[in-house]
Amino acid sequence: MADEFDTKKEIAFEILKNELNITPMELTRFPNGLCHSVYYVKTETGEFVLRVTESKWHYDGSVKWLNELARLEIPIPQILKNGQYGNVYYTLITYINGKDLGEVYHTLNDSEKRDIVRELVEIQRKVSTLPSDMIDGSDNYSPATCMENVKCKIKMSRESIAENKVFDPNLCDAVAGLAKTFTDYFANVKPTAYLNDIQTNNVLIHDGKLEGIVDIDEIGYGDPFRIVGLTNSILLFMNEDTKYIDYWLDEIKANTIQRKVVTFYTLLYCIGLMGERGSKFGNDTVVPVNQDEVKLLNSIYNKLLTMLQEIERENNIKIDILKVPFEKKHILRNMLELYFYDMSEFDDEYDKMELNDAGLYGYGYLDYYWNEEGRYPYLLTVDQNLAGLALIRVVEPIPLTFEVAEFFIMKKYRKLGIGSILSSKIFELHKGKWTISTPIKNIVAQNFWRKAVKNAAPEKYEEYLTDDGRYIGWLFDNINR
Repeated sequence: MADEFDTKKEIAFEILKNELNITPMELTRFPNGLCHSVYYVKTETGEFVLRVTESKWHYDGSVKWLNELARLEIPIPQILKNGQYGNVYYTLITYINGKDLGEVYHTLNDSEKRDIVRELVEIQRKVSTLPSDMIDGSDNYSPATCMENVKCKIKMSRESIAENKVFDPNLCDAVAGLAKTFTDYFANVKPTAYLNDIQTNNVLIHDGKLEGIVDIDEIGYGDPFRIVGLTNSILLFMNEDTKYIDYWLDEIKANTIQRKVVTFYTLLYCIGLMGERGSKFGNDTVVPVNQDEVKLLNSIYNKLLTMLQEIERENNIKIDILKVPFEKKHILRNMLELYFYDMSEFDDEYDKMELNDAGLYGYGYLDYYWNEEGRYPYLLTVDQNLAGLALIRVVEPIPLTFEVAEFFIMKKYRKLGIGSILSSKIFELHKGKWTISTPIKNIVAQNFWRKAVKNAAPEKYEEYLTDDGRYIGWLFDNINR
């Protein structure tokens, strides 16, 4: 392999000297680049990048899209010269100073990650304006295409895993089964043009800022959430935090089902990573097999599988949210006793929760939900069984402001995402400003509401702590959601 590597470098040197009249002071091959051999070129007059490939398809794609994307003012290399030399094709492009996102991710702070995401989302927005007839395969796209692509990815991963004998190919069966959970989603994807290889590679960062996008041979067409899932899988494999993905989903205002689909795509690309261990790629690079990485990928797979199996169970559950009539007030009264029992764990010296002489907590505001305007009592049932409640009230008529007065999910249903479904439905029913608070000692409720509020209004919420430090709360506006 060393001889082949040296031969390719010799070809690159010949192209520079014979075709471009350049004598390099330095010629170094980048380690990445599966379809191109990519070289850093330093001369007396500047720095450049030379891309060499035997594949005319990849060469044509690279030249085409570098020219087209330049018109959209996307930060990409500029073509200086391109052509054919013998049986290879070359492109000399400008050098963009920076390192791959994956190399510097651990050095980035949250603000830098968020800013990079904002720029990438804007870049993807520009790419989405490309006419579909410019993109290979777009004319054959149909409602079945998205699912077919998923099945093809699973099949390819299974074949690679079976050939390399590092992981169990049967792991792919569960992924194929879970794909059916998203049948309706896949059938209704609005196909979009997007950059499909801007994960932790090909996104160049310098001093915490996005400098440019490189290694563009083709444009994806279909579901742009796939690249989010791919990036997520790689960050998990790198053992890094995934705040970058959270910021990405927030920036594009992803809804609940889209976030679940990203989890599925992450699992899909997890088995893809499994299939790569021990594989040999076009630039003669063999992906090594590291037992720590094998354990990590198995762990990531199991966690994602568990999350998606819970989602599948949710989809098979019949959930109803009912506004409670006065004649069924007693049901709410009884369930509130369970709620206050749970909440008594978090009482304090200012707000003690004690049983009365009848052995009950009682709730002095219950009748108001039928006697006053602007109060809304709800019950939640799961497969026709009582599972939770929500009491909502208007605290300000102008501007219209709602408050979650009480909210309760029975413990047996809390691992099924039922609370998220109830809160989402409540927010859909009542549009306006919202205020929610929970005791500072109730960490589980804090985590729940922080996520629920972020899903309801990713760009329009404020988190606060009461002056006495006893409660944490959120203010947000969902009028335009």
